[in-house]
Amino acid sequence: MFQVTQRIVQRAIAAAMPLLAFAVMGCGDGLLGADGVQSLTGLDDLELPQEPAWMMRWMLDEETFDGPLMELDVDDVFVEFLDDTDTWYHYQNYLEVTAPDLSAPPDDAIRGEPTDAYRYAIGLPMLLDDNDGDGEHEPPDEDGPGELWGVAMETAYLFVEGDLAVFFDQQPVAEEEWSEDCDCSVEIEDGLQNVWVNLDVLSSYDWWMDEDMGEDDWEEEWEEDWDEPILWPDLDDVNSSDHSGALLVESGADVETGFPGGLADYFSWAWYFWFQDPEAVE
Repeated sequence: MFQVTQRIVQRAIAAAMPLLAFAVMGCGDGLLGADGVQSLTGLDDLELPQEPAWMMRWMLDEETFDGPLMELDVDDVFVEFLDDTDTWYHYQNYLEVTAPDLSAPPDDAIRGEPTDAYRYAIGLPMLLDDNDGDGEHEPPDEDGPGELWGVAMETAYLFVEGDLAVFFDQQPVAEEEWSEDCDCSVEIEDGLQNVWVNLDVLSSYDWWMDEDMGEDDWEEEWEEDWDEPILWPDLDDVNSSDHSGALLVESGADVETGFPGGLADYFSWAWYFWFQDPEAVE
């Protein structure tokens, strides 16, 4: 719960800071052109997505399934600036992007069978950019990042149906979280919803994989030390800063250098390690 509270406080502080750029461009404006951003920031190498699109990568058991492309207008992408003592504007290496418009995951993305206690799916939002102008948006693969601009690392999309009590017992997902905004609990429910990702726990997968211990010892220590969920219910607008319904997207370079194992593990082993396929109720 500490990580959740800390994140809310950080978001509140960020929202309260003067956003000088928006005084120039207007709160309703979208993405500045590259020249305009560079003139404000002094950054000559700032590359912004010119043909942005969302694609969801759904995490299966040691496999992935990429959903259909969801193209965006440049007005759906927003640049964030914060006051900085060294520069007039300070680019934070993230964008705010209008969230994907989803109602359900593709059938091929759902883990489990109708006979299981529950079925579920986890999708990771990828922001792609048609860098080479060929009309295609190449997702990352084992050979490289493709045309990935960035990842909404704090956000995942969760679909679940069936016996939720069994689901919460078997998967590292929090059932509910208290919200001061409504003085009530926000709960995980049947269907598709966006959820917050606890990166502290997710990124600990590599520590466990490196542990030299037997399976029984590993399971006993895991049960004692790691009862913190990875996915939490999303509070109102917690994944957006100044634009309601927008997700924070960190650059792919930041994910590559800042997440254990880089992009490859963020899109694979970190999720395979913690989440299991549902078992049928006997």
